[in-house]
Amino acid sequence: MPGRTKAGSAASRRGHASTAATAAALSLPKRIEAAAENGKVGVVQTWLAGDGRVDATCVHSGVSGCTLLLIAAEHGHKEIVELLLKRGAEADARDGEDCTALMAAAHWGYVQVVEMLLRHSVEIHLQDSAGITALMMAAANGHEQVAEMLLRHGAEINFQNSWRHRAAGRRFPQPSRRGAPLVAGGR
Repeated sequence: MPGRTKAGSAASRRGHASTAATAAALSLPKRIEAAAENGKVGVVQTWLAGDGRVDATCVHSGVSGCTLLLIAAEHGHKEIVELLLKRGAEADARDGEDCTALMAAAHWGYVQVVEMLLRHSVEIHLQDSAGITALMMAAANGHEQVAEMLLRHGAEINFQNSWRHRAAGRRFPQPSRRGAPLVAGGR
């Protein structure tokens, strides 16, 4: 089968791992995914100290390519975010929808997590697959403190998403419920 290497093959002897073996090494175990989601720093730390990979991914809430950093940021777990960044996690890693940890933290209004990510020089202007930025997420969900912090760090207020909406002039409504469209205001 193309892309796969049989044990004992020339590619295997040259040190090239099989696709399945590589995928398994990068796959995030469910218990570690749950630990990141639930803020269990010790569990994540122990896994990383063993054979755990800081850049391992999983399917989380139906989205592929989610890293521990993105999961911890989405749930506001500052201590885990800090641990992962210190261990070399890719701060701007994207999931299957091109969402980053900064976007996830901004969406839910986690001020301390956003602040920590900004200190680690994340790219503030990245857009997800719908063209939405961290600033748009914060504005659309009423997180004024996060939006102001992003603006102080140079977030561009006039970027447009796929629906030609932008964060400019947003009035900061009540936060949306999970699953509701993230559409920032103003045209």
